[in-house]
Amino acid sequence: MTVVPSFFLTGLVTCIGFLISTFVPAILLRWLGKQYPLLKVTNPFRAIYITAIIALAVRALIAAPQIAIASNVHGIQILVPPYLICFFIVGFIVFSKQLEGEHYGKKEAISSAGISLGCVLWYLLVELAVYTYISQT
Repeated sequence: MTVVPSFFLTGLVTCIGFLISTFVPAILLRWLGKQYPLLKVTNPFRAIYITAIIALAVRALIAAPQIAIASNVHGIQILVPPYLICFFIVGFIVFSKQLEGEHYGKKEAISSAGISLGCVLWYLLVELAVYTYISQT
Protein backbone atom coordinates (compact mmCIF):
# COMPACT_ATOMS: atom_id res chain seq x y z
CA MET A 1 0.00 0.00 0.00
CA THR A 2 1.32 3.43 -0.97
CA VAL A 3 1.29 6.25 1.56
CA VAL A 4 0.63 9.76 0.25
CA PRO A 5 2.25 12.72 2.05
CA SER A 6 -0.15 14.96 3.92
CA PHE A 7 0.91 18.10 2.02
CA PHE A 8 -0.10 16.43 -1.25
CA LEU A 9 -3.57 15.63 0.09
CA THR A 10 -3.92 19.14 1.47
CA GLY A 11 -2.94 20.60 -1.90
CA LEU A 12 -5.36 18.29 -3.71
CA VAL A 13 -8.26 19.24 -1.42
CA THR A 14 -7.38 22.93 -1.75
CA CYS A 15 -7.24 22.69 -5.55
CA ILE A 16 -10.60 20.91 -5.75
CA GLY A 17 -12.14 23.42 -3.33
CA PHE A 18 -10.80 26.30 -5.40
CA LEU A 19 -12.20 24.86 -8.63
CA ILE A 20 -15.62 24.31 -7.05
CA SER A 21 -15.73 27.70 -5.34
CA THR A 22 -14.73 29.38 -8.63
CA PHE A 23 -17.30 27.42 -10.61
CA VAL A 24 -20.21 28.91 -8.64
CA PRO A 25 -19.54 32.60 -9.53
CA ALA A 26 -19.02 31.61 -13.16
CA ILE A 27 -22.46 29.99 -13.27
CA LEU A 28 -23.98 32.99 -11.50
CA LEU A 29 -22.25 35.34 -13.93
CA ARG A 30 -23.58 33.40 -16.89
CA TRP A 31 -27.12 33.59 -15.42
CA LEU A 32 -26.77 37.33 -14.76
CA GLY A 33 -25.59 37.83 -18.34
CA LYS A 34 -28.79 36.24 -19.61
CA GLN A 35 -30.97 38.35 -17.30
CA TYR A 36 -29.14 41.67 -17.63
CA PRO A 37 -27.37 42.47 -20.92
CA LEU A 38 -25.23 45.08 -19.16
CA LEU A 39 -23.48 42.31 -17.18
CA LYS A 40 -22.93 39.89 -20.07
CA VAL A 41 -19.38 38.50 -20.18
CA THR A 42 -18.13 36.66 -23.28
CA ASN A 43 -16.84 33.57 -21.45
CA PRO A 44 -17.43 33.82 -17.69
CA PHE A 45 -15.65 30.57 -16.82
CA ARG A 46 -12.46 31.56 -18.62
CA ALA A 47 -12.64 35.14 -17.31
CA ILE A 48 -12.91 34.07 -13.67
CA TYR A 49 -10.20 31.42 -13.91
CA ILE A 50 -7.85 33.82 -15.73
CA THR A 51 -8.55 36.45 -13.09
CA ALA A 52 -7.82 34.01 -10.27
CA ILE A 53 -4.57 32.80 -11.84
CA ILE A 54 -3.29 36.29 -12.69
CA ALA A 55 -4.17 37.56 -9.19
CA LEU A 56 -2.24 34.67 -7.66
CA ALA A 57 0.75 35.40 -9.91
CA VAL A 58 0.66 39.13 -9.07
CA ARG A 59 0.52 38.36 -5.36
CA ALA A 60 3.41 35.91 -5.67
CA LEU A 61 5.48 38.45 -7.62
CA ILE A 62 4.89 41.05 -4.94
CA ALA A 63 5.63 38.64 -2.09
CA ALA A 64 8.73 36.89 -3.47
CA PRO A 65 11.25 39.75 -3.06
CA GLN A 66 9.92 40.60 0.39
CA ILE A 67 10.20 37.01 1.58
CA ALA A 68 13.72 36.74 0.15
CA ILE A 69 14.81 39.90 1.97
CA ALA A 70 13.12 38.85 5.21
CA SER A 71 14.87 35.47 5.14
CA ASN A 72 18.29 37.19 5.21
CA VAL A 73 17.54 40.24 7.34
CA HIS A 74 15.84 39.56 10.65
CA GLY A 75 13.27 41.91 12.09
CA ILE A 76 11.69 43.00 8.79
CA GLN A 77 7.95 42.64 8.41
CA ILE A 78 6.55 41.21 5.20
CA LEU A 79 3.76 43.35 3.73
CA VAL A 80 2.05 41.08 1.20
CA PRO A 81 -1.30 42.37 -0.05
CA PRO A 82 -4.24 40.06 0.57
CA TYR A 83 -5.27 37.83 -2.32
CA LEU A 84 -8.78 39.31 -2.50
CA ILE A 85 -7.45 42.82 -3.10
CA CYS A 86 -5.30 41.50 -5.95
CA PHE A 87 -8.32 39.59 -7.24
CA PHE A 88 -10.47 42.73 -7.20
CA ILE A 89 -7.93 44.81 -9.12
CA VAL A 90 -7.15 42.12 -11.69
CA GLY A 91 -10.85 41.19 -11.91
CA PHE A 92 -11.79 44.79 -12.65
CA ILE A 93 -9.35 44.84 -15.57
CA VAL A 94 -10.27 41.40 -16.94
CA PHE A 95 -14.02 41.87 -16.62
CA SER A 96 -13.89 45.28 -18.25
CA LYS A 97 -12.15 43.67 -21.23
CA GLN A 98 -14.57 40.70 -21.33
CA LEU A 99 -17.85 42.65 -21.10
CA GLU A 100 -20.04 42.44 -24.17
CA GLY A 101 -22.17 45.34 -25.26
CA GLU A 102 -22.02 48.80 -26.66
CA HIS A 103 -21.56 50.68 -23.41
CA TYR A 104 -18.30 52.36 -22.47
CA GLY A 105 -17.20 54.66 -19.71
CA LYS A 106 -19.03 54.82 -16.40
CA LYS A 107 -21.42 51.95 -17.11
CA GLU A 108 -18.60 49.60 -18.07
CA ALA A 109 -16.51 50.61 -15.05
CA ILE A 110 -19.41 50.20 -12.64
CA SER A 111 -20.42 46.85 -14.17
CA SER A 112 -16.90 45.40 -14.06
CA ALA A 113 -16.29 46.72 -10.54
CA GLY A 114 -19.61 45.22 -9.40
CA ILE A 115 -18.81 41.84 -10.93
CA SER A 116 -15.35 41.84 -9.38
CA LEU A 117 -16.70 42.93 -6.00
CA GLY A 118 -19.35 40.21 -6.14
CA CYS A 119 -16.67 37.58 -6.78
CA VAL A 120 -14.54 38.95 -3.94
CA LEU A 121 -17.49 38.84 -1.55
CA TRP A 122 -18.25 35.26 -2.61
CA TYR A 123 -14.64 34.20 -1.94
CA LEU A 124 -14.70 36.01 1.40
CA LEU A 125 -17.89 34.17 2.34
CA VAL A 126 -16.33 30.83 1.36
CA GLU A 127 -13.19 31.66 3.34
CA LEU A 128 -15.20 32.56 6.43
CA ALA A 129 -17.22 29.35 6.10
CA VAL A 130 -14.05 27.26 5.89
CA TYR A 131 -12.49 29.01 8.89
CA THR A 132 -15.69 28.52 10.88
CA TYR A 133 -15.78 24.84 9.98
CA ILE A 134 -12.11 24.37 10.91
CA SER A 135 -12.52 26.16 14.24
CA GLN A 136 -15.49 23.97 15.20
CA THR A 137 -13.65 20.72 14.58
